[in-house]
Amino acid sequence: MESGNAVGPPYNGTEWHQPMYDRIVDRAGCTNSSNTLQCLRDLPYETFYSSAYEGLEWFATIDGKFITQFPQISYKENKVAKVPILLGTNTDEGTSFGTTGTDTAEQCIEQLISSKRWVITREQAVSILPHYPNIPALGCPYGWGNVTWPGLGLQYKRYESIAGDISMVAPRRMLAHLMSNSIDNVYSYRWDVAALNTSTTIGVQHFAEIPFVFANPVQTMTPLGTDPACLELGKMAARMWTSFVTHLNPNGHGLNKIPQWPRYSSKATNFVFRLPRNESYIEADSYRASGISVINSIAR
Repeated sequence: MESGNAVGPPYNGTEWHQPMYDRIVDRAGCTNSSNTLQCLRDLPYETFYSSAYEGLEWFATIDGKFITQFPQISYKENKVAKVPILLGTNTDEGTSFGTTGTDTAEQCIEQLISSKRWVITREQAVSILPHYPNIPALGCPYGWGNVTWPGLGLQYKRYESIAGDISMVAPRRMLAHLMSNSIDNVYSYRWDVAALNTSTTIGVQHFAEIPFVFANPVQTMTPLGTDPACLELGKMAARMWTSFVTHLNPNGHGLNKIPQWPRYSSKATNFVFRLPRNESYIEADSYRASGISVINSIAR
């Protein structure tokens, strides 16, 4: 599982989606129709598409039927399909899911409760913040020490750390723990290699692993590049994913000098992908424990 799981995206109700629908109806010229939905359905695709775009807004909603409750609650009640999974996140997810311009703690709270990427109340935001102190060496992007980017916000690294954990890292850890209590074939990773096209970005962002996992040096949408070390890492990742799909175990890659990827149930660990590939290693999945624990306690 890449790009998160059931917990993380916002689950909004009608009060969130109705204004969006109304705007689309208006742009499409269907406002005066007696059946606005049918009017939209009858539009040519090109007209509807240009009218319907609302950005990253169309998330699931709890309707009481198809989705009956927040996924976090279903996780807590162990109401999930017990299937083998390989799942992970990238080191600096927050630089993709956070924002800029956060200079104060109050601005961090305001961004947390107004973000369209999750649903967090002020009380919940206030409870999260102390677990992510404004210490640059602890913030995201990680591993940069006390380096800061004041132009992005005086508390940029603090907020990005919270954003990455809310959207990706905390849900990944919660699901790994839950699934490993029931089945053995659970494997977790942390991708720690930046994508090729990151000259204007910071850190190992969301989607960085994709060109490596597909190991296709020909495609240009997410270029893998020509660096032999990158090509070798891509070969290893692709073989691991294929091995998991085939044998429910990523260790059947047939390569030498690569650490054994342990099952999450044996000890909560991540396989950390590094460049060159033989510098990959195993880490304890225990970083930012207090903050992630608070995040995972929130029904969402």
